[in-house]
Amino acid sequence: MQLSDQLDMTDALDRYLTDRISISDLQVRLVGIAWDVLLDDNSPGAKILYELELGLAEFSNGDWTEDELKGLFRPLLPIR
Repeated sequence: MQLSDQLDMTDALDRYLTDRISISDLQVRLVGIAWDVLLDDNSPGAKILYELELGLAEFSNGDWTEDELKGLFRPLLPIR
């Protein structure tokens, strides 16, 4: 994963967790980033992206509430 994609992903996650963007906006931003990441990319940023995509899919399936989803995502955000 390129540094610019990782920074965009971190920014989107931070904005979502602080209620500055909606879950829909987060999904849109992550889709754009995901197109740039190869499936076999094992970088730390790609692993976080995969965790975010999994969480969003599970949320869409009704497995998590939005508060639970945010709880799952918070540990993925690097300390700034």
